Amino acid sequence: MNNKHKVLIAEDSESLAEILSTYLADILYEIQVSTNLKQARQDWKCFNPDIVLLDLELPDCNGMELLSDPHLDTTRPEVIVMTAFGSNEIAAKALRSGATDYLSKPFDADRLNTTVRNLIERRTLSTRVAYYAQLTLQSYCGFVGSSLPLQSVYGIVDSVAPSKATASIIGESGTGKELAASATHQMNGRTGAFHPINCGAIPNGLMESEIFGQVKGAFTGANSSRDGAASFAKNSTVFLDEICEMDLALQKKMLRFLQSCKERENKEFESFSDEAESNLLSYSWPRNVRELQNVIQNAVILNHRSVITGTILSFEKYHDNDSRPTEPETPRASAHEKSIEPLWIVERRVIESAIAKCEGNINKAAALLKVSPSTIYRKRQSWSSKAELNTGAKLRCMD
Repeated sequence: MNNKHKVLIAEDSESLAEILSTYLADILYEIQVSTNLKQARQDWKCFNPDIVLLDLELPDCNGMELLSDPHLDTTRPEVIVMTAFGSNEIAAKALRSGATDYLSKPFDADRLNTTVRNLIERRTLSTRVAYYAQLTLQSYCGFVGSSLPLQSVYGIVDSVAPSKATASIIGESGTGKELAASATHQMNGRTGAFHPINCGAIPNGLMESEIFGQVKGAFTGANSSRDGAASFAKNSTVFLDEICEMDLALQKKMLRFLQSCKERENKEFESFSDEAESNLLSYSWPRNVRELQNVIQNAVILNHRSVITGTILSFEKYHDNDSRPTEPETPRASAHEKSIEPLWIVERRVIESAIAKCEGNINKAAALLKVSPSTIYRKRQSWSSKAELNTGAKLRCMD
């Protein structure tokens, strides 16, 4: 599938058209050159460009006539007018006639590429806004709502659904995780069924056979052989709800299984923006290579442009700020201030006390604390990270 953006160059000078094509070559646009107004009008209809570089001084007519042609309104691209006879009056007239931007000759490659890239991003954004504006309350897989946050959810589901990647849906209880998973399944077009599995409702001893199946006689109570959820997931979707309540040893097996099933995405991109490249190089990668793989895969799935930008490379969603490897220095505290404990320590003491009083039953402790079990699991993971950081700091002080 060709995802290149199309650029039509309407320029009577073949040598200048060649230079402009060379300026744009690094971004790998699909380029068509028209040397007169008649040819430009035909290419506008047939080539269906995203961007038009229009010279106002064409041999058979003034390029301004192309802007006012009513027959071309149905396929309106972003138009950049070019002329060697630059003036404020000409620029204003061109913009009133429908041009998007204006370049006065001569201009260099950086100026041209910046202008074209900005207009393509604007066009892409406009297309997405127009698409989301058409969504109705009843039209999206059981979701009801037209707020901007929900529009964002719809867009992410649309991007993830065609992918073969494993998706992680994060949210508190009751926020619609299963609905989002079901929507992803419906938009994928798979022929199989949607299989939700509540990990919190199945005893740990039976969870492994529920997912991977069992062989008759493999353990007490295995009176027959049966396939697990993993075996029928090929043309279906398996949704593991509240996966944090799954036994940690089984979570590791599940992670290995998912990694072995990963398939390469067929979507392509051509480059990283300067901001994205800077983010990649400056980030500390506390989760190491696995986090890098997840960030890049996420960017490829959600990105719809030839260039991956810094906004697509969002690392912070993979873990909270508590897991950062460094913390800012704090000022020295007075004797009274030293008695004040960090909030996370107080919170940990309360939660661990509740778990102990419930004899290790995290679900019961969560219910009494009026939080979800997944919240407790995330906080405990965060505390482990803090403990490791504190230990490392002490060791460094002893060296």
